[in-house]
Amino acid sequence: MYETAYRNGQRPERSLAASTVTSALGITASPVSAAMAAYLVLASPFSLVQILAITIPAAIVACLATSFVQQRIGKELLDDPAFLKRVEEGKVEMPAVLIAQQEARAQAVAGGASRGKAARQAKKASAAVPSDAQKILHEVPPGGAISAWIFVVAIVAVVLMGLFSGLRPAFPNADGELVPIGMSPVIEMFMFTAALVIILVRKVPPADIMKQPLLSSGIVAAIALFGIAWMADTFISANKTTIVDPLGGLVTAFPILLAVALFVMAGLTTSQSATTNTIVPIALSAGMPIAVVTAMWPSLVGVWLFPANGSQIAAVETDRTGTTRLSSLPIWHSFTIPMLVAWVSVVAVGLLMSLVVR
Repeated sequence: MYETAYRNGQRPERSLAASTVTSALGITASPVSAAMAAYLVLASPFSLVQILAITIPAAIVACLATSFVQQRIGKELLDDPAFLKRVEEGKVEMPAVLIAQQEARAQAVAGGASRGKAARQAKKASAAVPSDAQKILHEVPPGGAISAWIFVVAIVAVVLMGLFSGLRPAFPNADGELVPIGMSPVIEMFMFTAALVIILVRKVPPADIMKQPLLSSGIVAAIALFGIAWMADTFISANKTTIVDPLGGLVTAFPILLAVALFVMAGLTTSQSATTNTIVPIALSAGMPIAVVTAMWPSLVGVWLFPANGSQIAAVETDRTGTTRLSSLPIWHSFTIPMLVAWVSVVAVGLLMSLVVR
């Protein structure tokens, strides 16, 4: 995604931030996510079909709204001092499209054109760049197809496990009832197993794995994802009366603020499942219609409130142009605006859909 945007002269922040944020909408629109599994238990007798009838249309509209707004965020790369500095320092190579635009701008300005007109003319000049110069060429190593199929098989297995809970191993709970394991452990086990099978089948030297350019970003993201999520869950559990109870009281007194409670709680825990299990029961006990609760449930997009999620860190690390960034203010970063746009639009459309789905 980064390379596609950059090689076409687009600001990578726009697509990276928007896609990262809207991926959270997919959590509440997926029949196999861990958060959906938790919500299904709480929302009974509301069916999966009814839930998806609200969350899928809302997620689609929110994705489109977020993309529309995000395309207008930030300066163009040739007007971004931070990017130009990176080019001068040799940290990033300017693609052919931007080189053509830069030359066209210089010629237009030399001919007396204003900076705005020169920029527009430069955009037209980039259309003359051969398409081959914009292509992303990655040589597929021998056995790459086999590795891809192993990964696809693992994905299919995860989907089947999510759709049919009877396929998952079950263990007795405190009451002696057999309960299938959650989807989070299933996803982790299958993905790690797929990685191990690929290494063994393709005889990949473990040392080569450590040399991959994106490995450092992936490790940092994994540490952030597991470490911060577990730490936050422990913190919330230990301070339930201080954090959860006031949010629950807010929802009970003003049900319309359920969206705010879900948003804030998701930001604090960075866990959609934990937020669902904590806040949704309070809303249901307050007598809120399940359709309305479902419409506000995608407020879990608040997981991006703080830059503490692995996907955010991975996006920042991947963007070598430096346009996707964090800041010294924890709640203001490249993901803030798309997060707010996605939140408002998904809840608004969800509430409209709740009038139809009963």
